[in-house]
Amino acid sequence: MYCLLRPCFQLSFRLATRIKLKHVCASVALIMVLDFFGAFTHLFEITYDEHFIYPFDGDVHNFVEQIRHNEKPDVSPINEYNYNYTFDVRNKCSGNEYQSLKIVFIVKSAIDHFDRRLAIRNSWGFEKRFFDVPTRTVFLLGVRPDDEELQSKVQIEAAKYKDIVQADFVDSYYNNTIKTMMGFKWVVNYCSTSKFYMFADDDVYVSVKNVLRFIRNPTYYPDYFRDTRKLGGHKREIKESDMLNISVPLHLTENNQNNTLTIYRGQRATVKEKILMRRKPGWTHHNKTKFPDEQEIKATMDSASTNVSESQTTHWASPKTKLEVFEKPNSTILSRNKRATAKEKIAMRRKPGWTNHEKTKFPSPTLQESERAFGVPVYTSKSMTSLSKRTKRQVFDLELPEDVRLFAGFVFVSSPHRHRSSKWYVSLKEYPYHLWPPYVTAGAYVLSKEALLDMYYTSLYTKHFRFDDIFLGLVAKKAEIEPFHCEEFHFYKKDYTKYNYKYVISSHGYGDPQELLDIWNEQKALGNA
Repeated sequence: MYCLLRPCFQLSFRLATRIKLKHVCASVALIMVLDFFGAFTHLFEITYDEHFIYPFDGDVHNFVEQIRHNEKPDVSPINEYNYNYTFDVRNKCSGNEYQSLKIVFIVKSAIDHFDRRLAIRNSWGFEKRFFDVPTRTVFLLGVRPDDEELQSKVQIEAAKYKDIVQADFVDSYYNNTIKTMMGFKWVVNYCSTSKFYMFADDDVYVSVKNVLRFIRNPTYYPDYFRDTRKLGGHKREIKESDMLNISVPLHLTENNQNNTLTIYRGQRATVKEKILMRRKPGWTHHNKTKFPDEQEIKATMDSASTNVSESQTTHWASPKTKLEVFEKPNSTILSRNKRATAKEKIAMRRKPGWTNHEKTKFPSPTLQESERAFGVPVYTSKSMTSLSKRTKRQVFDLELPEDVRLFAGFVFVSSPHRHRSSKWYVSLKEYPYHLWPPYVTAGAYVLSKEALLDMYYTSLYTKHFRFDDIFLGLVAKKAEIEPFHCEEFHFYKKDYTKYNYKYVISSHGYGDPQELLDIWNEQKALGNA
């Protein structure tokens, strides 16, 4: 037997002696490098789409509903953040003149970033930015247990500004999830009267004006603001019952044909608008796809029945209303801010109550403060007595429903970092799947009240994860809330020029407080902040 195997042993020995030590060392080094960068780890990842499960295993909706209705859940929560508040400003959202707040800004701030907090208070965090849009701003802080001098400064700051929410967890990067969830908990306990909440880091530029525009119509922001004609055709929240009550109705009787005003528009109608339009008595075919022009309007008005009810003659309001100068003394003149024709000037000067107005222009109506904020051409009663009072059902003033679950920002779908040198390294034991669930970057994001409540109670049944944006992505998946993506939430520092921040909602990377103030003030002067 030995004689048969001896040639094999000799061949193996000769091959082994030919392998140089440096080749062995190189191979071992290569294997270690590949392992360091996660090359082998990826081989053992589990497919996210087919096998995703994250503790707590199972459907948590029943438990969430039980807690929300103050009932004892069938299963106790697995992840309660039982930290104590050092400062909680529990009266921050109560005792004001408003029944509810529009939006609350919750800023995640490092404990020693006093200058950044001051810059935010003097810029986008200023609570009286718009007098008729109630907002609040608070700052989330942790603690540094061994730094009494720093804590004493925080105590002075909290007493002075009354906007510090501090809990007794260690203030560090890897505790951002705790900081975020203590913010959620504070909202649930002390500030649940707001319609929306925006979380942001303390190095983020925020345009409050654009935030308010965004939450009015997230789906089409900023397109609807660039071209307001898109609202009538694309606004998903508009219902038939809403459209039927938008504009001032037209009354035509034998004795009174000149004291009311109807507004039309000349843009293409949507399919739904066409159907509704054709059902209205008095409307003709109008080329199937367009609302009538001025000549057709006149013809329709002349031929309309003299006994038409209010509900039968209601039409849609337009962002760009057409103008008419009526010859009868009691007719209404619709204001506009462009040059009048010679005929219009003559007619205008004959009307009682009209002043010279630079001789060649109709007077400009006055906008309310919040209307300037939203870019909404709604006029005050002084400038347009014929228009009815603005309501939430109007095309430009629709609100999202109270129960909407909005979780919006810059949405990522990415893979875990498996190389050990990364700041965001995650082992297979922590998270075994090859993809994260869709998540919103933590620098800035907006939540509706209903989404925040659902996510907070769902988080009680979600295993803690140290990265806050990933954790909220996991929570949102369990709560069946799909993150909403908007390009105007910039997770990086968007290159700045004077005119390219018009639609920016937020931009990360403003660690210099003076730079933040300079840019915010410039954008405010341009009407963009």
